[in-house]
Amino acid sequence: MRCCSHACSEAVVRFTMVLSKKKIAEGRRLAPKRMRSHLGCILVEALDDWIVKKKREAFDRGVARMAADEEFLKAMAAPYPRPGRRVRRKL
Repeated sequence: MRCCSHACSEAVVRFTMVLSKKKIAEGRRLAPKRMRSHLGCILVEALDDWIVKKKREAFDRGVARMAADEEFLKAMAAPYPRPGRRVRRKL
């Protein structure tokens, strides 16, 4: 059965979990109509969103580290060589 917004082309794992009735009711209330009767789809969507959020946070931390790195900032401020001119590389 395909209930989620994406096709399940990946291997799947079945498991049991415990959730409060209040959380389930709130999740169903906030879910789009097409997903309300499929708790598994709601949880898959929530986990997908959480993964995207965590990846974005990791990227943002990396950018913040670069912005604080003096050597990186110096390299970014260095002028580019003129087009057509060969650049000597240190070996």
